[in-house]
Amino acid sequence: MLGAILQKPADALPEVLTELHSKSQAKLAFYDLRHATIFGVLVEMYEAQQHMDLVTVHQRLKDLGLLESIGGVSYLT
Repeated sequence: MLGAILQKPADALPEVLTELHSKSQAKLAFYDLRHATIFGVLVEMYEAQQHMDLVTVHQRLKDLGLLESIGGVSYLT
C-alpha cells in the first residue's frame, strides 16, 4: 500500500483513506509501527498538498526526527 501511495499519491491515498474510513483507523491498519509512521507522514504531506516522492518523504521524516526510527533511508527505499 505504501509503495502504491508513493507511486501515485493523488490516486492511491484518497482511495486508501476511503477504504479505511478515517485517518486514525488507517494508522491502526498497520501491524508494523514503522509503516504507520510512514503512512502518517504521507497523509500529512498529502493534506498540505506537498509533492511526495522518495526524496521528499525521506527529507520530511528526517526533519521530523523520525527517519532512524523507521529504519533509515535503506528501509524507506
